[in-house]
Amino acid sequence: MHAPICLIHFGVLYIYHKRQGYDSMKKVSFLLFLVFLCLPLKARAFEPYLFHFQIQDSDKSYVDIECKPGESFRFSVVLTNRGTEVKENTLFISDGYTADNGGTKILTPKEATREAAGGWIRFSEERIALLPGEEKIIELEGRVPDDAMPGDHIAVLYLRSDEEEGTPGEEAKKGIRFQMNRVYALSCAVLIRVEGDADFCSFFQLKESFEKKWVKDRDLVLSFEIENTGNTFDYPEVSIEIFDMENRPVHKETKALDIVYPKNAFQTDFLVPDRLYKEESYKLLLTVSYGSQKKDTVQRQFTLNMTKKEAKQAQKIRQISEDMEKTYLISDRSAILFFAACFMLFISVFLIYYRRSKEKK
Repeated sequence: MHAPICLIHFGVLYIYHKRQGYDSMKKVSFLLFLVFLCLPLKARAFEPYLFHFQIQDSDKSYVDIECKPGESFRFSVVLTNRGTEVKENTLFISDGYTADNGGTKILTPKEATREAAGGWIRFSEERIALLPGEEKIIELEGRVPDDAMPGDHIAVLYLRSDEEEGTPGEEAKKGIRFQMNRVYALSCAVLIRVEGDADFCSFFQLKESFEKKWVKDRDLVLSFEIENTGNTFDYPEVSIEIFDMENRPVHKETKALDIVYPKNAFQTDFLVPDRLYKEESYKLLLTVSYGSQKKDTVQRQFTLNMTKKEAKQAQKIRQISEDMEKTYLISDRSAILFFAACFMLFISVFLIYYRRSKEKK
């Protein structure tokens, strides 16, 4: 948006200098125009809110500990403020939880629990402030309980910026500071492998029911609950097959999930294609493939009933969306460029007309 403003500035200066007869000022106006045009292109490089995080004496992105019941363990993390301002972060520990569709669930300090592996570590929470360039080593110690079951036990060490908990200032509200893509939290898994007689294996189960959710009354999402009842983490694949009541396949989708912790339940979602938004019933087959070769599977069948009301509502919303796409053929960016081009054309015509009228006089 700075280009039209600069063009206005240039046009006003040009007309003013022309009227005054200061032909030598043309160069000055042009230079000022370039300065105003280029200044807004210089963006401020925002500093990251989080410290640089590294596990001491390790090249892994997570803490990997092997021990027996009753044994103690220790590890260290290095925090560094690589910015030019004083920064304050919160470091805290929690039991590990699987997020929806896999991966580590991001928690706040208030949501953290220390009832499982998180309670094995003698550390809860600490607010850390570092000067620019300052580095600090945090040492953590823990002990595996004597009655700990063999298998993988996962706690999570979180580094979180307090900036997210504050109220956005006026600049942020006006959009001058763009905060949507900033990193506010970092998670590091603490994997404690407890030795024992039991084999390390994952085992998945599917709940008997699923949840049907309409997102903004236009997208149908099916949410299924899955649980890893084994004693080790896994990276499963989940696929859904949809059939009509005559067993003819109408849709199939497969997706790979991120890490799923042992003894953890989570939800995974699938978007139903809009071509199936009809007053009909469908058969669903959900399959979870897991293990190192994805040869172990668990399946369950479900029935999806689309009501007349839902089908009618979805069709109405879809029609509105199609009408909007037909009506608004250009984007906001295209509209801005179009008006900027029209303005430039207007200025050019005005200057030519003004110069010719001046020459006639």
